[in-house]
Amino acid sequence: MNFCKSNTSSLVLFVIALFVVQSCGSSGGLGSGSQSVKEYSESFSKMKEVVRNAVTGTNLNIDYVSEDDSERLVLIVNQSRYISGGGETAQREEGRVEVIKVDDNTTKVRVENPDYHFSVPTHQREDYQRKIFQRVDKILGLNHDQ
Repeated sequence: MNFCKSNTSSLVLFVIALFVVQSCGSSGGLGSGSQSVKEYSESFSKMKEVVRNAVTGTNLNIDYVSEDDSERLVLIVNQSRYISGGGETAQREEGRVEVIKVDDNTTKVRVENPDYHFSVPTHQREDYQRKIFQRVDKILGLNHDQ
């Protein structure tokens, strides 16, 4: 009798552990949920154009644009993946880019990577932060130490 209870308890604990491991795995990869911020010594109006050019220059699509009180620009960006041979969109990997006015000659740029599902292989995940910041720095003529 104790043997059955022990096996049942072990099975229940195993199933719970399996769910915990799976849910942890679904939120991983490329700074999932993390964000990166860089500050630039440029005007807000200039940085809005630089960031838009950087996003389109990295082959990302701008899906949504919102500007609040001329002090914050929000871009929802994505890179669509297609089903091979069909041309149908399989998934849209959305990230977020914010351009924030600090003062007349200082602007912050925040880039959030997409939240990838655990089923997306690591080699297929795009690091929007790296791509966009490198492109912004290149447009502004800043040197990279990376």
